[in-house]
Amino acid sequence: MYHRIKNSLFWGYTQELGYLMAEPEKALLDWLYLNPKKHVQFLLDEVNWDMLNAEKVKKYSRSFPEYVGKILGTHIQ
Repeated sequence: MYHRIKNSLFWGYTQELGYLMAEPEKALLDWLYLNPKKHVQFLLDEVNWDMLNAEKVKKYSRSFPEYVGKILGTHIQ
């Protein structure tokens, strides 16, 4: 399956060994953006939220379509 991220959302990556690697918070939001209906609530329960910076997730999520923030719901406190 092929997905494309809008140019306006192409940020939050660092160059590592010749590859662009997303920050963990950005990777989560990209995944929600690209997979909004694939059993997301169940999978969000499995996320290790202690490994993510909640403030960064909140800040980054403002740049995404509104549905991404709604999917996050109460997971980000």
